Order: sequence, then C-alpha cells, then structure tokens
Amino acid sequence: MRKWKVFHPERFQGSKKKNNYFEGWYFKIAMHDEVLCLIPGISLSSDPHAFIQVVSSTRNKPWYVRFPLSTFSADKDSFLIHIGENSFSREEVHVRLKDVDLDLQADFSFTELKKYPVTLTSPGIMGWYAYVPKMECLHAVVATTC
Repeated sequence: MRKWKVFHPERFQGSKKKNNYFEGWYFKIAMHDEVLCLIPGISLSSDPHAFIQVVSSTRNKPWYVRFPLSTFSADKDSFLIHIGENSFSREEVHVRLKDVDLDLQADFSFTELKKYPVTLTSPGIMGWYAYVPKMECLHAVVATTC
C-alpha cells in the first residue's frame, strides 16, 4: 500500500483496472430548506461505469445518473474527482446533471472547513484498520464545518 493512500484516504484509492470494485464519495449539503446528497463514484462491475447519485430531501427521491467510465478521472496529488463536466473537491462542487425528472445545475463553495485529523497512530476514522491490506470497504471523513 502506498503511503499517501493511508494518509490521504479521501483520494481515489483504486484504479480503473480492478474488477468488482466500487468507490464513492458522499457530499451532504444542508441548505435553508433542503438537504442535498451527492455521491460521485465509480463501479467496476460486469458493466463498468461512473455515476453520480443525487438524493433530495424536498423531492424525497433519489436519482442515479450513469456516465461512461472514460469520463471519470481522479487527481493523484489532491482530492479532485471529475465525472464528465462535473467536479468534486474538498472546497468546491460543480454539477450539471440532466436525467429523467432531474435538471440540476449547481455550484457550491465550502469555507471554514476543518480537516479530519490523520496521523501515523490514528489514520482517520478507520483507525488501525487502514493498514490492513485488501479491506473490502474503506471510509474517510474529508472535512466538516462544525
């Protein structure tokens, strides 16, 4: 396991070459009258693809918008995910989504973020499990505002 993967669990942990692999990132955006959840991800199943899942508290409905795998990219040196013309980072989210009953164009900027502490003895919320090779599931908190 490369060191940066343990100390930067928010970055893309996989590769597009794995089989039966899934990775996603959860963004919860609480506004005055709505909570919007955006989950960009990659699925390397029998039907490999990228996706953005959207859940709206006011519409009480989820959407799963599929993209060709070729539209997915992840920066190797920072937390930055691109799926088509959509981008997700620690500081900003830009989405342009059209699907059945969904037309979402939004830009979010996050300020006063607190990075979740990651140290050698406490590598994020996974604790010492972050050092176990080939874990089926990894979790990380990228940032909070509280």
